[in-house]
Amino acid sequence: MIQDALFRATPNNSFNEFWSVYPRKVGKGAARRAWVTAIKNGAEAEQVILAAKLFASEPRELKFTPHPATWLNGERWLDEPEAPARPKGYEWMSEEGWNALQEEWRQFDESE
Repeated sequence: MIQDALFRATPNNSFNEFWSVYPRKVGKGAARRAWVTAIKNGAEAEQVILAAKLFASEPRELKFTPHPATWLNGERWLDEPEAPARPKGYEWMSEEGWNALQEEWRQFDESE
């Protein structure tokens, strides 16, 4: 099968690295097939892995985390990162106020 030959030609460690960083460990075979398809269609393994690391760092309940094959088939590595969630106690703040506070925190972090 063509896909099997492509998988053998694709470094297995790149899929394994993706698998190790992706936060939900279900459907490994389907994820591997989706990985092969993504790479065959021009996705850069390093970009996908980095996006998976960023995706894993975003807080969400596991039940709201797509299966890895779904994430790959949807080319979700091209998605923009989600805005950080507000910590408990800041829910009352307006969107404008929250964004301004985040900018102040960023500037403070950069100045250190």
